[in-house]
Amino acid sequence: NDTDVVMQVTVDVMNNCKSAATDVFQVYMVDPPMLNMDSSSPILVRYWKRLIGFEKFRLSGAGSTTLSVDVIFDDVAIYTDSQFMKYELVKGQYTIRVGQSSRTDTINATVTL
Repeated sequence: NDTDVVMQVTVDVMNNCKSAATDVFQVYMVDPPMLNMDSSSPILVRYWKRLIGFEKFRLSGAGSTTLSVDVIFDDVAIYTDSQFMKYELVKGQYTIRVGQSSRTDTINATVTL
């Protein structure tokens, strides 16, 4: 089902400042290598990195909280055939990256699906 939760990404955040702050928690996924549809092509990665979830949050000065983002099937599945008929989650090792933007996603973990 396209809305089934595949995984949940959770992170603890803390505001080290005295002032309240608003920010965005962004979750990115790096896909595993897989074979191209063309058998004469080498192994490739479908997407280098893609945004799969985010949450805007506000913290009081010196506050902390736990944030969670549900990642659904439709956000991580890809077409695996040249006719765009097979929409599936490719098995393999994925890297999940978390940060305030795609340039500052320094927290990461590897998951196998």
